Amino acid sequence: MPVKPVIRNTKNPTNKQLAVLKLLYRFRFGTTDLLARALELKDGRYIHARLEALVSQEYIGKNYDSSYKLDGKPATYYLLPKAFAALKKQHKATSKELSDKTLRNAYKDKEASNEFITRKLSVFTIYDKLRAAHGSNLRLWTKDQLNFDKYDYFPKPKPDAYLTITPEGVRPRARDFFLNYLDDDTPFFVHVRRLQKYIDYVEANEWEDATNSRLRGVLLVCESTGLLKRIRKKLAQLVDEDETPRFCHTTLDALKQSKAEDDGVWQMVGKPLEVFGLKDI
Repeated sequence: MPVKPVIRNTKNPTNKQLAVLKLLYRFRFGTTDLLARALELKDGRYIHARLEALVSQEYIGKNYDSSYKLDGKPATYYLLPKAFAALKKQHKATSKELSDKTLRNAYKDKEASNEFITRKLSVFTIYDKLRAAHGSNLRLWTKDQLNFDKYDYFPKPKPDAYLTITPEGVRPRARDFFLNYLDDDTPFFVHVRRLQKYIDYVEANEWEDATNSRLRGVLLVCESTGLLKRIRKKLAQLVDEDETPRFCHTTLDALKQSKAEDDGVWQMVGKPLEVFGLKDI
């Protein structure tokens, strides 16, 4: 018979448990599957054991009730205040960045709306798919990781994520992208207003002046095909197809259905019949 993982009640979280807390700090919410893949755990028993231990020790909270079961939704996990001290202690030991602003915001995660949770899980899902396609060539920082004054040169509000892709080659040069998830519940004019802010930001050369590099693209992941069509039409009115950065769009379902090592699901303004991977943009 398979050996059941042992849950140990320890005073401080183990290094493996801290890895879970760090992911929840980055993405704010996670599911068993997303956390397991991010930690490269092929056996689901081990992530379940870590999560159960962290819940029982009150480092993380868990959203799951009868409505989740009826809707076929997985449980979602988030940080509790007890985890903040553990992360701060680890932060001092490793000198890694930890935003007090993000931790203060996380105090409210226990009361987060379904829309907020869904948005955060969608960003985590996008990361999951891009990581499958690009592996170690991908680096991604969520909005919560950029919650420092030193990143004030980013557009306001900050994108859901900032990422770099480093293509293979003798002298590879990283490509920088902003990424935003566009949901159906947000009024369309709000999406358009955000797009215009990106366009104004690019035209003012704020990224180039702050980083001495060029932004490669603005990635827009739409919740539905209907929203994508409206965004595509609006972009055609606002953006020159030959300009850099490229404004690229896809749907969350298209990304979910993409195969490992293939993210050729992105369309660009002026090229409605072609799809591209991030290495080709």
